[in-house]
Amino acid sequence: MKKPIVSAVAAATLLSGAPAVNAEGISANVDLATDYRFRGISQTDREPAIQGGFDWSHKSGFYLGTWGSNVAFAGSLELDAYAGFSNKFLAGDKGSYDVGVLGYFYPGGNKTTIEDPEGSGNFTSVDVSYYEIYGSLGYDFGALSGTVGVNYSPEYTFSSGTFWYPYVDLNVPLPKDFGIVAHYGYNSIDDNDRFGTPDYSDWKVGVTKSWLGLDWSLDYIDTDLSKSECFGGSKVCDATAVLAIAKSF
Repeated sequence: MKKPIVSAVAAATLLSGAPAVNAEGISANVDLATDYRFRGISQTDREPAIQGGFDWSHKSGFYLGTWGSNVAFAGSLELDAYAGFSNKFLAGDKGSYDVGVLGYFYPGGNKTTIEDPEGSGNFTSVDVSYYEIYGSLGYDFGALSGTVGVNYSPEYTFSSGTFWYPYVDLNVPLPKDFGIVAHYGYNSIDDNDRFGTPDYSDWKVGVTKSWLGLDWSLDYIDTDLSKSECFGGSKVCDATAVLAIAKSF
């Protein structure tokens, strides 16, 4: 498990953001990915990532969790903590919902200094850490399942103001433990100059497979940002394929 949206392997389950509905107890997970993509943008400068976390859930639907990954900025480590409530509803438990709060922390790099985006030559101290409130609704149609949701932050990373992230996810189970996953999200950022990009869309399509007791995924991930719009010419927004291998305990 991991925060709601959107990593490499766990993506099929993580996009909903919560542990399995009505599961109870403690679980753990670890995964190795060729890149850590969050909302379409590489957090590891297109290098591999090792990630993992712990979840505790109650049969009532309440859950707590923590998750971590190496990153290529802000102290080189991201640690997340979240709490929420999820459950099923409708006939046959085909519907589900999930609400909660999620914090992103960067030990040793919670604050950083950036150049004033207005070009004055001055530098400003900004907060890299932030928190989000999230909610989603899901439905199992049988041949496929879908989730629609939104994440909101009153003060997004790099002190870039209010942030909204509406998204939709699809998951199509296939024979022999294969699956197809798809995701689309829109990033609405109040202070684009301070964040480093304009508002943008991100998406992915991927294939999942359970094999040898492991969860495998291969995803194509992209954004609609041009190179010049990506933090002044960075390649971290470019399209990529991400291979990941995960194990849950």
